[in-house]
Amino acid sequence: MLKNETVHLGASNHVRDYMYVDDHVEAYMRAIEMGIESEVLNVSPGNRVTNLQLAEEIQKITGYEGKIVQNAYPPGYPIRPPQ
Repeated sequence: MLKNETVHLGASNHVRDYMYVDDHVEAYMRAIEMGIESEVLNVSPGNRVTNLQLAEEIQKITGYEGKIVQNAYPPGYPIRPPQ
């Protein structure tokens, strides 16, 4: 968006839960201080947002007036092999 180029969102409806890095580190530090070892930890602030919602927020902040292409990858994007 800062380059004023078309934005491709390969998975525009996928949901993410973004977290500030310092908060993430703090959660792990607290776990260590509590003596938690060898356990699965899921840390989340609970602020679910789709990739499209995030792109639209960035669009507002940057004043981007270009095109956001949903559910499509940019030309020449390497597609992952099936798992």
